[in-house]
Amino acid sequence: MKKVLCIGIFLGTTVLTSCSGLSTYEDHEVAAIVNNHEITIGDLRFLYPDDSALDYLDSAIQVELIKQEVREMDLDISA
Repeated sequence: MKKVLCIGIFLGTTVLTSCSGLSTYEDHEVAAIVNNHEITIGDLRFLYPDDSALDYLDSAIQVELIKQEVREMDLDISA
């Protein structure tokens, strides 16, 4: 689990340092991969404003890890 988080943080940092904004990226491009689940630029744009979406990539990775852990534990969180 820590290995995946480290890879995700590395990818996020790489994306953050290599660009100034999301305007040069297409929605289908991958921003991070978390246990074979892709977080795309479109996902980030849906959740956050274009000029600050990449600032929240680490948070999006953490949310995906939590969602996967909940699925593995077979918890019902619908209440």
